[in-house]
Amino acid sequence: MKTMSPIGPIQPEALKELEKGSEEGRKYLNAGLDSYYKAKNVESFLVVLRTLIEAKGGLEEVAKKAQVDPELLTPVLTGKRKPNLIEIAVILRGSGYSLSLKKGEKASE
Repeated sequence: MKTMSPIGPIQPEALKELEKGSEEGRKYLNAGLDSYYKAKNVESFLVVLRTLIEAKGGLEEVAKKAQVDPELLTPVLTGKRKPNLIEIAVILRGSGYSLSLKKGEKASE
């Protein structure tokens, strides 16, 4: 199966893979995070986050597992403001994922 694109509306195949917690689901999340990091494509990353939340039982369930008030995440998921690293980490934690670091490209001076 080819890596699913994080751009556009929620993709049923991405939803299915995220529900299962499969390697393809993880690749979808990474593609969305890369798009956000490299191209500053907030819209596609929000689609990825919404897909993940839907796959894991909805906002109330993810917020409960992350031990936060769902209202804390609503402005981010509705696009009213860009997510910060802590909010991304909270959503991932409540969905059974975590962030990890890898050596990246050298920043230009």
